[in-house]
Amino acid sequence: MKEFSDKTTQTSKPAAAPKSLSKMSLDEFKGWLETVTIAELADEKNVFEYDGTTITSVQAGRPAPRVHTGVSVQLGIIAVPFSVEVATIRIADNLKTATVTYNSQEPVQAKITAKPKG
Repeated sequence: MKEFSDKTTQTSKPAAAPKSLSKMSLDEFKGWLETVTIAELADEKNVFEYDGTTITSVQAGRPAPRVHTGVSVQLGIIAVPFSVEVATIRIADNLKTATVTYNSQEPVQAKITAKPKG
């Protein structure tokens, strides 16, 4: 009985998240996306967050976040529709940086950080 009790009271550690994009499945990638913020490193930057179905973006100087529906998520690539253009976010294998391209414009660099817990 004690042996059974010892086994049931042990807490199992959650599986460690992969440290690189190339080691993730699509489901792991989507789960990871929910834990991070992607912020463009440009003057009028957008900051993106994913909740599992939609992406919100907040642009510097704008009072409220914009909710984007119809988002397409593939492993390492997120397509975010805006009213006139699509932002394509490409995540680097190190999961720390990304590039954001609006239609055929030059890519904008972005930094990926963990969302605050709570």
